[in-house]
Amino acid sequence: MANSTIFANWGSHLLEYKNGQVEFFEIQQHRISKLVWKANWASNWTHLLPFRWQHKKYLLSYKKSNGQAALNEVLNEGCSEGYSLEWRAGWEKMVIYYEGDQPRLLSTRAGEASVDILTGHSVINIAHT
Repeated sequence: MANSTIFANWGSHLLEYKNGQVEFFEIQQHRISKLVWKANWASNWTHLLPFRWQHKKYLLSYKKSNGQAALNEVLNEGCSEGYSLEWRAGWEKMVIYYEGDQPRLLSTRAGEASVDILTGHSVINIAHT
């Protein structure tokens, strides 16, 4: 995925990530209206998962190769320092869904699935098969 571009979309904002370069855009009337901020991040993120929790925007980033993850609040001036998380490596597919207002993460790989509750400061595993 070294040359892949990954997008994260919150409806009102769009984040574009490619090879450690990040650009955060504001969206108005279904179009990118302006560049809000740019940053350099670590390379090799394979999953960028946007979600909302308590009316704030968050981003869960994951590296499939080593299980490294980060959880950050996304602000108009950039991302918060956030939290570093260690996960098991190798999750193939990850998707955010909601039960009511509570974001959850479904992760799968060959023969395994995991469900986690997401908050702005933690990930809580509730099921693993």
